[in-house]
Amino acid sequence: MYCLTMRLKMLLLLIIKIGCKQHMLPFQNSSSLSPEARDTLLKSNFRLNFKRKKVKNFSIASTEDNEQGPGPWPIARGWVAMATGTLTQALARGSLFAGELGTMARNLYGPRVRMGNWNEDVYLEEELMKDFLAKRDKGQLLIQRNRRLKENLLRQMQLSVSEDGYVHYGDKVMLVNPDHPEIEAHLFLGGDLSLCMTPDEMQVHLSDDLEVPCGLSASQTKIPVGRNTFTILCAAGEVIGQVLRYGQNFRLGIAGGFEGRMLYLSSDHRTLMRSSKRSWLQEVYLTDEDSYLNCWQAAFPDPQLRLEYEGFPIPANAKILINHCHTNRGLVAHRHLFLRTYFGKEAEVAAHTYLDSHRVEKPKNHWMLVTGNPRKDSSTMLDRPEPPAEDTRALEQVAGPGAQ
Repeated sequence: MYCLTMRLKMLLLLIIKIGCKQHMLPFQNSSSLSPEARDTLLKSNFRLNFKRKKVKNFSIASTEDNEQGPGPWPIARGWVAMATGTLTQALARGSLFAGELGTMARNLYGPRVRMGNWNEDVYLEEELMKDFLAKRDKGQLLIQRNRRLKENLLRQMQLSVSEDGYVHYGDKVMLVNPDHPEIEAHLFLGGDLSLCMTPDEMQVHLSDDLEVPCGLSASQTKIPVGRNTFTILCAAGEVIGQVLRYGQNFRLGIAGGFEGRMLYLSSDHRTLMRSSKRSWLQEVYLTDEDSYLNCWQAAFPDPQLRLEYEGFPIPANAKILINHCHTNRGLVAHRHLFLRTYFGKEAEVAAHTYLDSHRVEKPKNHWMLVTGNPRKDSSTMLDRPEPPAEDTRALEQVAGPGAQ
């Protein structure tokens, strides 16, 4: 063991001596300098690729103990220059700390160094950018699809104006469930609710066109747009422009702001696989199939006068009942059952007849066929102000005959 230690010491001194001969030429003619100056010059100009490390149990005299100065090799204050190669590993295999090795590795790495499959990553980014640009040029991006769908569904529409006060085939109307008081108003969606088409949110992201069957809901909007403007269509060879009457079959179609396509309001019997989302009653939906499931009838709200009004023209903007011909179920708006739709919080629409204790349909089954307002300051007849004559007559009745 002693012999091995001595051999390693000699080998170390030999390497240091060889290195000093190549890099310490300025110190051979520096005998005129003081030991402190030579020591400072040695520290500032010694730039070998060696690692400085304190060596224990290595008896070499420092500059303070050596009277002849630092000598021809760089030994200063007990520190020796050790090579960081194979000799360092042989001398002291565990002398370099992990932190020092990490520092050496960080000194060799920079932000421009390419690591891993950098060439494949570059080509992948280029392909993704090309695919993105191609979809953008074709209008197939998700944000572009959503923008086009919203533009069509929320496009401003013009309702038909009724000149004689009745509803005709071919008229564009809104189906509105009028507001009525509820016992627990905070649990209900208040105001006038209009029947609207509600496409599925996931289907909207996958396709540019409307998917069938398409859902329905009741919204608080009163502005005629593409998603709530329906067209009264003929069911049995009626003429466009003919007056719609009680007990007569008709269909309700909606284009949704799109051109060249018509969806029909339909319904069918409830099954285990098909029913409304919240109430589990008979479902109401939109489809492009022309069948008897698209046929509806209008009835007078008062059951005592219902037979007398059979065959009379249906007045516009008046309360009526809309019943499905195939199932004899009334169109209903569930104000207490909310749906989270693509356009926000809305109420569920289904086909079911609700009767009170007097066998009369409840207000949730009442609907109005709202037409356009001939005035330019409002779009529908719901925005029409009350006639001043009615207000004056009410004031006169309150004041009494003595007020005149």
